[in-house]
Amino acid sequence: MENEILAIQYLENKEKALAERAEIDLELKPALAEADQDKSAAGKQASEALKASIDLKEVAFQETVDRMTPIFSAFFPVLQTLGATKDNPYHIFYHEKDYGFYIDDNKNIHYK
Repeated sequence: MENEILAIQYLENKEKALAERAEIDLELKPALAEADQDKSAAGKQASEALKASIDLKEVAFQETVDRMTPIFSAFFPVLQTLGATKDNPYHIFYHEKDYGFYIDDNKNIHYK
């Protein structure tokens, strides 16, 4: 049960971090680049608002990553002990989906 809890915590935080990073990189930064092109007062105001939003989102992203560190530190040795590889992952069933966790050659945790 403890292993499943670690897997779920890792999965939820990783998914949250990926969503936060995508919002920053794929939505906010392109919008900022567009706003920076608008030299009007409204464009400058939009640019400043987007910069502030990006700064807040970056802080939230870093907090999520920081929460993942102790989870990673606890879950990694579990996966090592279980011998979890891409071909033989550690499986959990969560929210009606099967997830397989494994360690890659670079000592990163992945799931599929």
